[in-house]
Amino acid sequence: MREKREKKEWKPETTLLHTGDKPDLPVSYPDIIPIYQTAAFVLEDLASIAAAHASPAGGYFYSRAGNPNTDSLAAAIAAAEGGEAGAVCASGMAAILTGALAMVGAGDHIVAADDLYGGTYGLLKNDLAKLGIESSFVDLNDAAAVRAAVRPNTKLFITEVLTNPFVKVFDIGAIAATAHAAGAKLLVDNTFTTPYHIRTLDYGADIVIHSATKYIGGHNDVTAGAVVAAPELVKEVRRLISSFGCTLGPFDAWLVLRGIKTMSLRVLRQAANAQRVAEALAAHPKVGKVYYPGLPDNPQHALAVRLLRNGFGSMLSFTLPDDQAAVNRFMRALRLVKFVTTLGGVKTTLSHPATTSHVGLEDELKQKLGIHAGLIRLSVGIEDADDLIDDLDGALAVV
Repeated sequence: MREKREKKEWKPETTLLHTGDKPDLPVSYPDIIPIYQTAAFVLEDLASIAAAHASPAGGYFYSRAGNPNTDSLAAAIAAAEGGEAGAVCASGMAAILTGALAMVGAGDHIVAADDLYGGTYGLLKNDLAKLGIESSFVDLNDAAAVRAAVRPNTKLFITEVLTNPFVKVFDIGAIAATAHAAGAKLLVDNTFTTPYHIRTLDYGADIVIHSATKYIGGHNDVTAGAVVAAPELVKEVRRLISSFGCTLGPFDAWLVLRGIKTMSLRVLRQAANAQRVAEALAAHPKVGKVYYPGLPDNPQHALAVRLLRNGFGSMLSFTLPDDQAAVNRFMRALRLVKFVTTLGGVKTTLSHPATTSHVGLEDELKQKLGIHAGLIRLSVGIEDADDLIDDLDGALAVV
């Protein structure tokens, strides 16, 4: 406690600075956490800073190292995933970076899915390679290919549940078993599926990450990332977040926490809409192929049924002619669906992998994966499904 002293009358300049920033809340507290929009926290004495450093969450003294808003969000995401602890950061890529570096270092090797988000692929192939961390990219559903890729120095496997942009399903339980048998850990990007479709820790994942920009935030108004894992691993992730300066701001954390409160309602509606949209596109004569695991003729439908709860997610891709002019006509004819380089929001949006998320991939790899000018990725929102189908049908008429 502060020593009691007789209060001295402050001058106006001092009064304006020091009045109103310590609310008196004797018998109640806010229903919604307030925004702790502060760079630093006042400490009583040296014992206070020691206690802050000793706190499991890192204590509060400087918001780069910890803030009540970021910790509240981390706790909520960890609870949704069924995890012990969590950390949040400035973006999904920051979550991938800090999550991976908490488990690997120079001289280590990573086995990664060959159908990853382009940003993750570039991080592994280019940036981590500069740090002496090598990566091999294989089909993680191909047991023989995975066994061939594993090395004595393999320390980490990285995958998504549903891949970007082909919505391929990976058998997380089988991949976790393979990773652990090789003495490695498994990092899973659960952005597309969210904890309402699968909790990957239940299937043996060691660490799960999210681009909380997407379904967790849900409104396309904030960028954020999240990491969920065991406490000791999260402690190292938090240290890296602070060290790299990829901290999430208090207001951004508050926005994402507000978004997560309606995530279950949103993703269930989005998955139901996506099922109907995928079925309509699959039946349309202008559409070449639809990639969506909820379709019965999808080669991974049975695996998706076994792994996923509450539907099959709201991401799907489909093909138009490999003709940029035709794609432009389609995009310009849409009225509801907008071309946006993100996903997971309440509004239905589309993206063009060849020129956005996977633009940095080598041409040979794009060709191998099937990424061409006619590939469209759709993130289905919460609109009325009939309106979405009508909008897509009208735009397809001009292709």
